[in-house]
Amino acid sequence: MAIRILIADGYGFSRAGIRYTLSTYQHQEILGEVTNSEMTINLVKELKPDILLFDINIFGLNVSDILSRLIKSNPSTRVIVLAAYDDRYFVLDILRAGIKGYISKEDDPEDLLKAISVVMDGKTWLSPKVSAMVINNLDGAKSGDKSLMLSAREIMILRLLCKGYRSKVIGSELGISKRTVDYYIGRIIRILGVKNRAEAVAKAIHLGLITWFDL
Repeated sequence: MAIRILIADGYGFSRAGIRYTLSTYQHQEILGEVTNSEMTINLVKELKPDILLFDINIFGLNVSDILSRLIKSNPSTRVIVLAAYDDRYFVLDILRAGIKGYISKEDDPEDLLKAISVVMDGKTWLSPKVSAMVINNLDGAKSGDKSLMLSAREIMILRLLCKGYRSKVIGSELGISKRTVDYYIGRIIRILGVKNRAEAVAKAIHLGLITWFDL
Protein backbone atom coordinates (compact mmCIF):
# COMPACT_ATOMS: atom_id res chain seq x y z
CA MET A 1 0.00 0.00 0.00
CA ALA A 2 1.33 3.44 -0.93
CA ILE A 3 2.38 5.86 1.80
CA ARG A 4 0.20 8.97 1.55
CA ILE A 5 2.29 12.13 1.89
CA LEU A 6 1.37 15.82 2.21
CA ILE A 7 4.10 18.39 1.55
CA ALA A 8 3.95 21.69 3.45
CA ASP A 9 6.65 24.11 2.31
CA GLY A 10 6.46 27.78 1.41
CA TYR A 11 9.20 27.67 -1.24
CA GLY A 12 8.58 26.29 -4.71
CA PHE A 13 12.22 25.36 -5.27
CA SER A 14 12.26 23.37 -2.04
CA ARG A 15 9.00 21.58 -2.90
CA ALA A 16 10.42 20.64 -6.31
CA GLY A 17 13.44 19.08 -4.62
CA ILE A 18 11.21 17.09 -2.27
CA ARG A 19 9.04 15.89 -5.17
CA TYR A 20 12.11 14.78 -7.11
CA THR A 21 13.49 12.87 -4.12
CA LEU A 22 10.14 11.17 -3.49
CA SER A 23 9.83 10.21 -7.16
CA THR A 24 12.65 7.70 -6.63
CA TYR A 25 10.55 5.94 -3.97
CA GLN A 26 7.96 3.61 -5.48
CA HIS A 27 5.61 3.17 -2.54
CA GLN A 28 4.39 6.73 -2.10
CA GLU A 29 1.51 8.95 -3.14
CA ILE A 30 1.79 12.74 -2.90
CA LEU A 31 -1.64 13.97 -1.81
CA GLY A 32 -0.84 17.61 -2.43
CA GLU A 33 1.33 20.60 -1.61
CA VAL A 34 0.50 23.49 0.71
CA THR A 35 2.28 26.77 1.27
CA ASN A 36 0.89 28.19 4.52
CA SER A 37 -0.23 27.17 7.99
CA GLU A 38 -4.00 27.47 7.44
CA MET A 39 -3.92 25.24 4.35
CA THR A 40 -1.76 22.73 6.20
CA ILE A 41 -4.13 22.42 9.16
CA ASN A 42 -7.20 22.14 6.92
CA LEU A 43 -5.75 19.53 4.55
CA VAL A 44 -4.30 17.37 7.32
CA LYS A 45 -7.75 17.27 8.88
CA GLU A 46 -9.43 16.52 5.52
CA LEU A 47 -6.97 14.08 3.93
CA LYS A 48 -5.43 12.44 7.01
CA PRO A 49 -2.06 11.75 5.36
CA ASP A 50 0.28 9.09 6.69
CA ILE A 51 3.16 11.56 6.57
CA LEU A 52 3.26 15.35 6.77
CA LEU A 53 6.56 16.75 5.45
CA PHE A 54 6.62 20.10 7.12
CA ASP A 55 8.85 23.16 6.66
CA ILE A 56 8.87 24.90 10.03
CA ASN A 57 9.05 28.38 8.49
CA ILE A 58 5.40 28.41 7.44
CA PHE A 59 4.18 28.50 11.06
CA GLY A 60 6.35 31.35 12.36
CA LEU A 61 7.00 31.93 16.06
CA ASN A 62 4.23 29.68 17.36
CA VAL A 63 5.41 26.59 15.51
CA SER A 64 5.75 24.32 18.57
CA ASP A 65 2.29 25.20 19.91
CA ILE A 66 0.63 24.72 16.53
CA LEU A 67 2.48 21.45 15.89
CA SER A 68 1.41 20.13 19.28
CA ARG A 69 -2.27 20.88 18.60
CA LEU A 70 -2.08 19.53 15.05
CA ILE A 71 -0.50 16.26 16.19
CA LYS A 72 -2.96 15.76 19.05
CA SER A 73 -5.90 16.39 16.70
CA ASN A 74 -4.54 14.05 14.00
CA PRO A 75 -2.74 11.20 15.80
CA SER A 76 -2.60 8.99 12.68
CA THR A 77 -0.45 11.55 10.81
CA ARG A 78 3.28 11.33 11.46
CA VAL A 79 5.06 14.68 11.20
CA ILE A 80 8.56 14.96 9.76
CA VAL A 81 10.01 18.46 10.11
CA LEU A 82 12.30 19.96 7.48
CA ALA A 83 14.55 22.70 8.84
CA ALA A 84 17.47 24.82 7.69
CA TYR A 85 18.78 25.44 11.21
CA ASP A 86 19.23 23.50 14.41
CA ASP A 87 18.97 25.83 17.41
CA ARG A 88 19.15 23.60 20.49
CA TYR A 89 16.17 25.05 22.32
CA PHE A 90 13.97 25.14 19.25
CA VAL A 91 14.73 21.51 18.37
CA LEU A 92 13.96 20.28 21.89
CA ASP A 93 10.73 22.28 21.91
CA ILE A 94 9.32 20.77 18.72
CA LEU A 95 10.44 17.29 19.76
CA ARG A 96 8.30 17.75 22.88
CA ALA A 97 5.41 18.70 20.56
CA GLY A 98 5.42 15.13 19.24
CA ILE A 99 7.10 15.16 15.84
CA LYS A 100 8.41 11.80 14.57
CA GLY A 101 11.22 13.02 12.35
CA TYR A 102 13.63 15.93 11.98
CA ILE A 103 15.52 16.41 8.71
CA SER A 104 18.13 19.13 8.27
CA LYS A 105 18.11 20.70 4.82
CA GLU A 106 21.85 20.04 4.86
CA ASP A 107 21.25 16.26 4.96
CA ASP A 108 21.51 14.02 1.91
CA PRO A 109 18.26 13.59 -0.08
CA GLU A 110 18.41 9.85 0.60
CA ASP A 111 18.01 10.60 4.30
CA LEU A 112 14.46 11.78 3.61
CA LEU A 113 13.52 8.37 2.22
CA LYS A 114 15.19 6.64 5.17
CA ALA A 115 13.30 8.91 7.55
CA ILE A 116 9.95 8.09 5.99
CA SER A 117 10.66 4.35 6.20
CA VAL A 118 11.77 4.55 9.84
CA VAL A 119 8.84 6.74 10.90
CA MET A 120 6.33 4.45 9.18
CA ASP A 121 7.79 1.60 11.24
CA GLY A 122 6.75 3.48 14.37
CA LYS A 123 10.20 4.81 15.24
CA THR A 124 11.75 8.29 15.30
CA TRP A 125 14.28 9.62 12.80
CA LEU A 126 16.62 12.48 13.72
CA SER A 127 19.23 14.22 11.62
CA PRO A 128 22.72 13.23 12.89
CA LYS A 129 23.32 16.77 14.20
CA VAL A 130 20.01 16.78 16.04
CA SER A 131 20.57 13.28 17.42
CA ALA A 132 23.88 14.37 18.94
CA MET A 133 22.16 17.45 20.37
CA VAL A 134 19.49 15.37 22.09
CA ILE A 135 22.11 13.06 23.59
CA ASN A 136 24.07 16.06 24.87
CA ASN A 137 20.89 17.48 26.35
CA LEU A 138 20.22 14.25 28.25
CA ASP A 139 23.79 14.23 29.52
CA GLY A 140 23.44 17.86 30.60
CA ALA A 141 20.20 17.14 32.42
CA LYS A 142 21.84 14.24 34.26
CA SER A 143 24.70 16.49 35.30
CA GLY A 144 22.25 19.01 36.77
CA ASP A 145 22.19 21.65 34.04
CA LYS A 146 18.53 22.60 34.43
CA SER A 147 18.82 25.39 31.89
CA LEU A 148 18.63 22.71 29.20
CA MET A 149 15.04 22.02 30.29
CA LEU A 150 13.87 25.43 29.09
CA SER A 151 11.81 25.41 25.90
CA ALA A 152 12.32 27.68 22.89
CA ARG A 153 9.21 29.62 23.97
CA GLU A 154 10.65 30.16 27.46
CA ILE A 155 13.98 31.34 26.05
CA MET A 156 12.03 33.79 23.87
CA ILE A 157 10.16 35.08 26.92
CA LEU A 158 13.44 35.47 28.81
CA ARG A 159 14.81 37.61 25.98
CA LEU A 160 11.74 39.85 26.09
CA LEU A 161 12.03 40.10 29.88
CA CYS A 162 15.58 41.31 29.34
CA LYS A 163 14.21 44.17 27.27
CA GLY A 164 12.06 45.19 30.24
CA TYR A 165 8.76 44.06 28.74
CA ARG A 166 5.85 43.29 31.07
CA SER A 167 3.72 40.16 30.77
CA LYS A 168 0.94 41.87 28.79
CA VAL A 169 3.38 43.23 26.21
CA ILE A 170 5.16 39.88 25.93
CA GLY A 171 1.80 38.24 25.36
CA SER A 172 1.02 40.67 22.55
CA GLU A 173 4.40 40.03 20.96
CA LEU A 174 3.96 36.24 21.00
CA GLY A 175 0.22 36.04 20.42
CA ILE A 176 -0.58 34.44 23.78
CA SER A 177 -2.46 35.59 26.87
CA LYS A 178 -0.93 37.42 29.84
CA ARG A 179 -1.95 34.47 32.01
CA THR A 180 0.01 32.07 29.78
CA VAL A 181 3.05 34.37 29.91
CA ASP A 182 2.88 34.44 33.71
CA TYR A 183 2.70 30.63 33.75
CA TYR A 184 5.84 30.40 31.61
CA ILE A 185 7.66 32.94 33.76
CA GLY A 186 6.79 30.97 36.89
CA ARG A 187 8.16 27.83 35.28
CA ILE A 188 11.36 29.63 34.22
CA ILE A 189 11.90 30.84 37.79
CA ARG A 190 11.43 27.32 39.19
CA ILE A 191 13.74 25.66 36.65
CA LEU A 192 16.52 28.22 37.09
CA GLY A 193 16.18 28.07 40.87
CA VAL A 194 15.81 31.83 41.36
CA LYS A 195 13.35 34.01 43.28
CA ASN A 196 12.05 36.51 40.76
CA ARG A 197 12.17 37.81 37.19
CA ALA A 198 15.23 39.99 37.70
CA GLU A 199 17.22 37.05 39.07
CA ALA A 200 15.98 34.88 36.19
CA VAL A 201 17.33 37.40 33.66
CA ALA A 202 20.64 37.70 35.49
CA LYS A 203 21.09 33.92 35.63
CA ALA A 204 20.11 33.53 31.97
CA ILE A 205 22.85 35.98 31.01
CA HIS A 206 25.33 34.17 33.30
CA LEU A 207 24.50 30.81 31.71
CA GLY A 208 24.81 32.21 28.21
CA LEU A 209 21.14 31.64 27.40
CA ILE A 210 20.94 35.34 26.61
CA THR A 211 23.72 37.54 25.30
CA TRP A 212 24.09 41.31 25.35
CA PHE A 213 23.22 41.18 21.65
CA ASP A 214 19.71 40.12 22.69
CA LEU A 215 19.20 43.15 24.93
